[in-house]
Amino acid sequence: MICDLVLILVLSSSSGQTAQAQDSAKAQQPADQDASKPKVKRIRQGGNITKNSLKHRVNPRYPADARDNGIEGTVRLHVVISTTGKVQQLDIVSGDPILAKAAVDAVRQWEYRPTLLNGEPVEVDTTVDVVFSLRY
Repeated sequence: MICDLVLILVLSSSSGQTAQAQDSAKAQQPADQDASKPKVKRIRQGGNITKNSLKHRVNPRYPADARDNGIEGTVRLHVVISTTGKVQQLDIVSGDPILAKAAVDAVRQWEYRPTLLNGEPVEVDTTVDVVFSLRY
């Protein structure tokens, strides 16, 4: 029996919950703290825009346990991309834990072209779906 890994990458914007959490955190900061630090802007971006800025991609290794047991599925990751294009924050939103580790290990190594807003680099808040599928 021959098993092939079929990997499909889907990028989409993150949920409104992240924006609410950010707004709540900003409201709790003292006003003088905001003035002393230069603000790094963060935008929510999704779909083909973020996918098109991917310049270095590492494919996840299909875990042997998952392959042997016929486990397939999608792992959704919340990702924040730094102003330099590196993945600076990565959280598992959903997916099989066996597949999630492989997805995290791979996406952590991805690199994007920096995103500019009005000529200034900004952080990007997005969601990455990594689809694991076995083909026989």
